Amino acid sequence: LSLKSHYWFLALLECCRRKNLPHGCLSLCRYDITQAEVRLAIDRGLCGLFSVAPYLECASQGHDNTECCRHKGIIAKTGPQCEQFCRPSHQLGVLGLQHIVCGNAIGEMMQCHHSGIRL
Repeated sequence: LSLKSHYWFLALLECCRRKNLPHGCLSLCRYDITQAEVRLAIDRGLCGLFSVAPYLECASQGHDNTECCRHKGIIAKTGPQCEQFCRPSHQLGVLGLQHIVCGNAIGEMMQCHHSGIRL
């Protein structure tokens, strides 16, 4: 882990804490998260859908990573309603049941947000 990577890891965790995310979400506030870990946390009710938006906003560090998400085919897999999570610093719309499927791509979105950080 490089010094800069360590800095961004700590910045992500601190941002999650500032947003008062539930304890179950704090364990997800890292860039090396796997899709299985995300799915388990959501399925067990440890980190709900409504906590995912601020979590991804922290991960993006204010950058729009839509192109990366499109390149990974996230929108094609989950639907256009999930694209907003690739640029969560822009105003997120109202979240609803149609966004549950977005949880299936959070691991890939995190990869995009991590690659979008200017090291």
